[in-house]
Amino acid sequence: MRALLGYLGIGQHKQDPHLSRLTPQELAMVATNLNSLAGRWPLWPPSGAQPSPGESTEVGAFFQEFPVTLHGQAPTKKQRREKGFSADRALYDRWRIHQRKLRQTHLLSYWTRQKPSVHTVQGYIRSSGWNSNCVSAQEVVEGWTPLPKVDLRKDSDLIGHIKQQSWPRLTIAERKMPRAGNGVFATKDFARGTVVCDYHGPVVSAEEGRRVLEALQPGEGSYIFFFKAGEQKLCVNSQVAPCQCHPDKATFGKMINHSNKKLTVKGMVFNVPGEALPVLLIKAARDIKAGEELLIDYGVTQRSFGGEAQGLSWLDN
Repeated sequence: MRALLGYLGIGQHKQDPHLSRLTPQELAMVATNLNSLAGRWPLWPPSGAQPSPGESTEVGAFFQEFPVTLHGQAPTKKQRREKGFSADRALYDRWRIHQRKLRQTHLLSYWTRQKPSVHTVQGYIRSSGWNSNCVSAQEVVEGWTPLPKVDLRKDSDLIGHIKQQSWPRLTIAERKMPRAGNGVFATKDFARGTVVCDYHGPVVSAEEGRRVLEALQPGEGSYIFFFKAGEQKLCVNSQVAPCQCHPDKATFGKMINHSNKKLTVKGMVFNVPGEALPVLLIKAARDIKAGEELLIDYGVTQRSFGGEAQGLSWLDN
């Protein structure tokens, strides 16, 4: 601290000749203390210099042991000691800076279609439990920019997910309601308009789909989705499981449950380049939080099927 005070000229009117000739170690300490006072991670070594091999190895090991996540907590002094790391705040502060940047990036990319209000961002931050170590809602609003429009036909990742039936951020789990079976749940957040999966299966004519329906046995579940593509009336037939093209995969689309009042996703017709028939994508109808169930309106009510659904009140919920 003596070197810091001397460097700043604090407590003296005339510069001490001894303090004007700081050693490299003292300069390093000055830089560290200045950055500490500013509330930042010490930017040492200077930009362009490389940290020592020992420091680089320790930092890498630290973040491997304590990965930075949106909702995680920085490791305590006790936790750092138990894993063999230094108990001082250096790695702790670096962890928090990485999390703050991660949260900032998440908030800036969460609202894709329309600029959010400060009130909206504050509500999201509050609901996420980020009471500290987060940028302000005002900073998010001022830094927000709309995402450029993406031509889905040129989205190689999307095409790959469709062809391989590899949809990340989803899981099949038991529903919370008793005797309600399984459902599809988000394991990560989805912004409104984001494609979450597809309703996978052979695309056939609507007429063929009706024949499949008529052939169902009493009590047999229906996994058929009717839709229109321009003037074409089509149907995705997911009745056979597993599908012939992906016998090792449990596809998500057919497992999404129905709701016409609390839907979270909806269908979208998509033409895969080079394919004769379209596919039915499922996209977020609103912002979806991790842990929420995906629900879609299949267009059926208690009045459907000639009144045979009377008494199934859940169809109208």
